[in-house]
Amino acid sequence: MDSLFGKKLSIPLIFAELKKDGEAIIDSADARHLKEVLRFREGDIIFLSDGERKFEAVLLSLNRKGARAKVLKEIHLPLLPGKIALFQAALKGKNMDFVIQKATELGVDYFYPVITRRSIARPEDKKVERWKRVVREACKQSGRAKLMSVQRPLSLEEALEIAKEHYSRLVIFAENRRGEDLSRVIGRGLEVAVFLGPEGGWEKEEVEMVEREGGIPASLGLLTLRAETATIAGLALISYFLGRII
Repeated sequence: MDSLFGKKLSIPLIFAELKKDGEAIIDSADARHLKEVLRFREGDIIFLSDGERKFEAVLLSLNRKGARAKVLKEIHLPLLPGKIALFQAALKGKNMDFVIQKATELGVDYFYPVITRRSIARPEDKKVERWKRVVREACKQSGRAKLMSVQRPLSLEEALEIAKEHYSRLVIFAENRRGEDLSRVIGRGLEVAVFLGPEGGWEKEEVEMVEREGGIPASLGLLTLRAETATIAGLALISYFLGRII
């Protein structure tokens, strides 16, 4: 979209595989969006990402069937302190897509879907590809160049094994549980595994299982929140205590 002065109001971020010569092939869907919605032309500047890094690039060709771009320079991304892994109990319908979208926008590094006793949804491994598409679209919207990593669905037992092995803190948000003061246990730069429950909440035995493995109980207050609301609120709190929100 052009401004009143003929300048682009924003530079879009496009995900594409980069070749060794610094060129990238842009697929037809992104090319159509650039050409017909944003009104870009050959010679315009865009941002490219290979899922890990961000680049400034120039459009070499552009039509409805696809586009080519040439990398001009790499843009060094600021490092967010710490790591966040979201172990999200499976949610029904579009609620899972919504949570994945918001987790991406909030800077979560790893997403682990967890099948719990009260999970209405029982996602299969084939859902992962759909969720990865949700992540890409959320990254484009938010300007995030590094894709959130999406893993296959896990049982709670499998999730705990991964969390214990790879993360220095485990936090579980649960209703009707006295929560710890997170400011005392979550410090800047830590790697945190965050467990959030399904519609209907965790069963008591599940919370106790996480706590036995070192999980720190946390509360989101006295009101009953929807599962997806609880996830957004919990992630925002963790991000704050890690020093990602100033």
